Order: sequence, then C-alpha cells, then structure tokens
Amino acid sequence: MKILNAASMSLQDGIKDNSIKTVTPEQPSIPQHLPLSFIFSPLGRKEKRIVGSKTIGKFYGFTAFTEDEKYFNHSTRFLRDIFMANGNYTAVKRVVPTDAKKANFVLYMDVLYYEKPNFVRNDDGTYALDANGDKITDANNPTIMGYTVQYFIDKLPLNHVTGSITPSTGFITPSDTTTGDNANAVSTLYPLMELQAHDEGEAYNLFSLLFKPTTTNDVDSRITKEGFTYPYNLTIYGPDVECKTSTLMRNLSQESETLFTFKPKAKNILSGKQFGLKTVIEKEYFNENNLLKPLSPLMFDNIYIYDQYVGELLKNITKGIMDAFNTGIIINGSLDWYDMADFEISGPTDPLIDVEVEKQKYVVNFLTAKSLSNVDYVNFDVSMEFVTLGDPGDKTLTSFVYGETLDLRDGSDGTINDVMFNQLVEAEMNAYADENSDVMDTAINKETIIYDSGFPLDTKLALTNFITIRKNTCVILSTHDDSLQNKVLSLTDSRAIAQTLKSRLKLNPESMEFGTGVARAAIVLGGGDDASEIYETKLPVTYELADKLSKRMGAGNYEWNKDYPIDNAADNEGNVFKKLINVEPKIPIGMRPLLHADGILYSQPYDRCTNQFPGLQTVYENDTSVLNSLETTLACCTLSSIADDAHRQYTGDTDLDPDEFAVEVVNYVNKRVKGKFAGKFVIIPEVEFTDTDKQRGYSWRLITKLYANNMKTVMVYRTEVYRKSDLIN
Repeated sequence: MKILNAASMSLQDGIKDNSIKTVTPEQPSIPQHLPLSFIFSPLGRKEKRIVGSKTIGKFYGFTAFTEDEKYFNHSTRFLRDIFMANGNYTAVKRVVPTDAKKANFVLYMDVLYYEKPNFVRNDDGTYALDANGDKITDANNPTIMGYTVQYFIDKLPLNHVTGSITPSTGFITPSDTTTGDNANAVSTLYPLMELQAHDEGEAYNLFSLLFKPTTTNDVDSRITKEGFTYPYNLTIYGPDVECKTSTLMRNLSQESETLFTFKPKAKNILSGKQFGLKTVIEKEYFNENNLLKPLSPLMFDNIYIYDQYVGELLKNITKGIMDAFNTGIIINGSLDWYDMADFEISGPTDPLIDVEVEKQKYVVNFLTAKSLSNVDYVNFDVSMEFVTLGDPGDKTLTSFVYGETLDLRDGSDGTINDVMFNQLVEAEMNAYADENSDVMDTAINKETIIYDSGFPLDTKLALTNFITIRKNTCVILSTHDDSLQNKVLSLTDSRAIAQTLKSRLKLNPESMEFGTGVARAAIVLGGGDDASEIYETKLPVTYELADKLSKRMGAGNYEWNKDYPIDNAADNEGNVFKKLINVEPKIPIGMRPLLHADGILYSQPYDRCTNQFPGLQTVYENDTSVLNSLETTLACCTLSSIADDAHRQYTGDTDLDPDEFAVEVVNYVNKRVKGKFAGKFVIIPEVEFTDTDKQRGYSWRLITKLYANNMKTVMVYRTEVYRKSDLIN
C-alpha cells in the first residue's frame, strides 16, 4: 500500500465537482445618497450603523423617533421624516452623553457551612414524616455537615473590572435553635456571575433573566446521566419596541425558553451543541452578522461566570453527598436520587471518590437544591429563613425557588439636552479631520453626505471637517439655528453666518496639486414653516433640499431616480418646494446676484404660494465650471468612492500585464457607473502608467473623466417687434 503524506493527500484526494461554481460576491454598489445622522436614543450601539426602515426601530427603539420624547431633536427629524420616509439607507451614529451609565447586575451566592439536621428518607428520597406531618430526625445520625445558600443581587461597583470581585464575609448565620460546634458560623459571600448591558441607557434596566430549574418531566435525563450536567431553562425579558415596558424576548428559534448549564464548555449530549450560559445568551439570542438567522442586535456585554467559585461549591456539595452514602450516614439511599451515577469504592479514602466528584459535580442543582428527580439534597438547601447579619447595602435577596428574575439596574441616559448633543456631534466630526481616524476607511464608512439640520455655529463649523480629508463626501450647511424656534435670522445675520462658514470651507480645497478650490459643499440660507403643519417651529431650508436629494439619489438600487429631477421646474416641478412654506428671510431681487456670487444657495418665490431653488449651486467660486452644480459635485463623490473600490478590487494583482490590468480596471469602473446617474453625464475612465509608475512597477493611476453640462441660471430677455407683413411663411 502506498502511504501518502499530508501534503499530497490535500492535493490528490477527493472529488472535484465542476457543476458547483464558487461565486464571489460582486463589490456592493456605492450609495448615491447615504446621509450621516446623529441621534439620541434609548438603545443602540455607539458604533455607526447603516440602517433602513426595517431595522432602525430594532436597533434604537421607536421612542427615539417620537416628538414628545426627550431623545427627539432636529437631527432625528431629518432622519425620520426625510431619509427613512423616502426609503433611504442611512448611516446612523448614536451619541451617548458622557455621564450615561450601563445597566448591569452582579449575582452573589452567600454560602454557610455548618452542622445541619439529618432527616430520615423514604426509598424514593422523599422525607419520612411522623403522625403530625413533621420530618423525622435520624436517631443514629442526627446531624450532617452541609451547606445553606442564599442569593443576593446588586449593581456592579463603580469603575468595575470584569471578573475582579473577590469573596467577602457574608450575611447569614445559623438560627438560634441550631446546636453543635458550628452554631456561630458566618457565611462567605461569593460572586456567581456578572452581566452588563452592551451600551449605556436607562432602557436597558428593562432587561432581566429568569433561571428556571428543570425536572424529568421537562428534559431527557440523559443530559445529567451521560452528560454529567444539570440543565436549567433560561428566559430573557427586554424592552418592548417603545422601550416603555418589559416583554418576553424569544430566542432566534422563536422559543420562549432555552436550555443551559453552568458547566464550562458543556455540550448538550443530545444535540452536540455547546450550551453553557454565556454561549447560550450570546449565540441563541443575538445575531448581527449571519444573514441566515434573524437579526437581533447584541444587548449584553461582559457576561462573566465565576467558574472557580461555582465549581468549588459544587465540588464540596458533591463530595459531601458521596461521603454520606458511602460511609453509611444515609441508609438505603441511592445516588440516583441526585441523578448521579453509582460507583463502587474500597473505602472512604479511595481516590476514585475524587475522580467521581470532579466528573459529576455539575449534576448538582445549586439554585434551588432539588435534583432532576425533584429530591432535596441531604447536605444542601436554599433558604430564606436565616438571620441576616450586618448591612448588605444595596444587595437584595433573590430566590430561584420563587422564580424571581435577575433585573439589570443602574443604567442611565445621562444628560439629554441640546448642549450635550452639540458637544458630542462636534467631537464625532473632529474625527473626520484626523487622517489616522477609523472614519478614513471607506470600505467600512460608506456615508457620503451630511446635512446641517439646525446646529449652532460652532457645530456647523465642525461639520465642515466631513470633507477635510476624504474625497467622497459632501456637506450641506444651513444658516438656520434650531434654537431660534419660531424665528429666522435677518438677511444680514444669515449672510454673515454663510460667509463665516464659507471661510472655514476654503480650508478644504479639492486638490493642492491642481489648485482646485473647495466644491463639495453648499450653504443654504434661511428657514420656513412646515407645510404639513406637524411642527410649530421653523425648519431649515436644508430640510427641503434633503428631501429632494434623497428622493433623487437615495434609492436602494443606488441609481439616480429619473422621476425626481431637481434642477428645474419644467419636469414635475423638480426644484419647487413641497416641504416648506413662508420661507424667510425674504431675498430682495437686487440681493440675489450678490448671494449667488457669494456661493450661497437661497430660495425665491415660484408663485404666490411656493418657493423654488433658482439653482442648486455649490460654494465653488468659478461659476463657469460644472463643479458649481451640486448634482455634478455629488457625482464626483460617487466616482471617488468607486475609485476606492477599484483599488481594493485589484490591489496585489500579479496575473495581468499592464495593458490587461488597465483594461480590467476600466471595465470595472464602466460596469459600476452604468446607469448610475440618470443619463446626465458622460463618464470615461482611463488607467495610466507614468514613467515613474513604470519604474516602480507597483503603482498606477486611475483617471475618471466626467463630462457635464453647465448649470443655467442667468437669462437675458428682450422682446422684438415686427410688422406682420414681415413674417415669412
């Protein structure tokens, strides 16, 4: 027989099935309009998420999007009423106040070791009772050394490090009627487990866990007999969609209960699945990445089981049980009462006892002290009747016997107000001016546009950082401040703010190499009344512009929608206002050319009832350039994103020669831009190798040429008159 080595086995053995093709997912299309929105919310990650209408409530809680709730503000209004309402995916960033806290709990087991009464048992393990119905004390062995446990729950200590709680003096002692050498014993308080919400917020206080013991009527006894572990049922409760009350949280299989054990790395012998508590919580209830499973955002963090203390308690209880049976303290008894496998030993010092103890200790149900067969342990009980010593502080007794839940506590939203919101947004926007920030990675950070929804001046200036380094982004600023409520600034003040913003934007030129000034920005003047009459306060004119751009460019197919033109009123009144009425400040006709020259986007009357944008211009100062058009500039942002993707797609290639490589990259870009821009532009990608590139051998240049029409904004009119006889038929 020829013996093949491992390498040849991997190359030669097996069957190749050519009918099955490996499909590499196509690089996802670039969103034409992926806004970045900041919100306050009762739930949710601080990490940025790209969400749609189906997932936004699940991630953040619908309370965040209700006007009369504390979380709702001008930024939420844009997210809900524009981006979600128009079916846009949005990059959402939950900002969390610096004084917010995560909900949590720590569960303690207070363990007392002392001399306990020993009662006579029937053959099935139940207690023998006298004529009065009382338990009968064993005359030959009236006492047995054993354990009583009580459970306390508390919040985690301030600045807690996961897994750092150590044992301390407990709070229980034997009652006064107890006799023996240990009558004055004091318990030891051990940490059992701790759990923390994944994120800050008071809504996480609505989460709770219920540990329910099982019996032979609930589960297959082979789990204990062969798997050597006692199974519990876990039920989790959490906030409802409004984050107002607690409700049952089903697992990913839509079951109300899930089997688990405290045994580390335990597998369910019937299914082969790991079902330790931590694994069950993380894998059976939450899923964010597996598309084959239901979406369920991760809500818990730092789930920690103090295995060393749990294991030591179970070891001591199990050793006591086995000693009691093997030394004759328990007569006519059976380890089967406690779901333990029987074994033979030569005497009390037989090392086989220690082996069996280690193997079978997790069969003990230490939460309610009843076996799977519903038999009370001989040397262990859970009681609420012991004397409490000292001051337990915030620790409260809890009982699994009575089915009490473990409630998360101490979660807090922190300071929810506009001042805090503005500070948090400014801090987030500063990352876009840091070339080492994570937001520079465009493979992950897909956001392309940010709107000023009514921030104060300092925050508006911070928004300009969005376009500082990345070249696939655009910022739409407003002169309106939401804190003005029902007021709009005068034209003089509005223009002054616009000029301040433009001065800051000039620090972000498009190209130092080619001397191209800033173009990926627009400044929008003024505010108006909500046409739907939902809001009593003035809304910034960016509200109208965001609605138009999101309808035009925000479709899920990532193509511009031909049915929503925005550059003139001839087709479907594309640039006529639908969201706002009574727009202020009023712009005198003589001031309009000056505002246009300033690069300020303003509104003018379209008829007696509505307004329009006379032209969607950017802040680019050469108004003869196609970069003065906002649509053209947004298309350039998309082309920049596609270029990033092209690099990721072809970096590291060694198969293609330079000519083949150039063709591949050009074809890739052509495929990506096909149908994107509603036929408005001619786009020609080219790959170039300069002499320097050829010398290096590893670099290339992608140039995407965009051909666009100039924006028409000035009309010169005259009327010419003729004799009718001069008309040539």
